Amino acid sequence: HIILSGYGIVAKMLIQRYQKENQEFLVIDTDKVVDHDRQLLIDDNRLLIAPYLGNSNTLMKAQAELASKIMVCFETDEATIVGVMNTKEYLELKKLAIQPKIVALILYQENINKAIRAGADEVIAPYILAAEKILCDAK
Repeated sequence: HIILSGYGIVAKMLIQRYQKENQEFLVIDTDKVVDHDRQLLIDDNRLLIAPYLGNSNTLMKAQAELASKIMVCFETDEATIVGVMNTKEYLELKKLAIQPKIVALILYQENINKAIRAGADEVIAPYILAAEKILCDAK
């Protein structure tokens, strides 16, 4: 299964895709406000509300150690970096032969290395990718 840690725009887009492809996924978020979309995820047993970013008990309930990938995609780089750091720490304590890949969604260039140092195996920077695409298309 894939874990989406954070429930923002990118997570919502991924959820739509995963549902179409019948991909097993679980969302972990810290926002305790339950809107219609969140309620649907709760009803489908696909949303866990964590007391804070990267909470180890929530990661245990999500069986994070069995995930193929953990996508940490909060709405701010600070939240994503803390989420990555706590998730990496949880996984390291499990002493797994093969750990799930941690992918971090980072918005600002200056935070890419911070996410890597926090434990992200891969960083996706959508604003940078969009700017590069625009610049390439402008040539």
